[in-house]
Amino acid sequence: HIRTHTNEKPHRCPTCNKSFSRLENLKIHNRSHTGEKPYICPYEGCNKRYSNSSDRFKHTRTHYVEKPYSCKMPGCHKRYTDPSSLRKHIKAH
Repeated sequence: HIRTHTNEKPHRCPTCNKSFSRLENLKIHNRSHTGEKPYICPYEGCNKRYSNSSDRFKHTRTHYVEKPYSCKMPGCHKRYTDPSSLRKHIKAH
């Protein structure tokens, strides 16, 4: 937690030189280079895979949680389970 305040990032990716404050974040980042996606959606019939558990969790909510975040653009009826997905969608308009 302290490294968040000091901006210390001692863990460097040997492939692209991006730095991280936590070793665990470097391990997750490394999967972007290897293509490893060990986290599988548990929803029956869905075979989506993710490199980290938080992205999988965000995805699994799409199967069973209401989608309270809606796009306000005229003619667009897209809805999302989380505000970050809505923001990403709006940038695509």
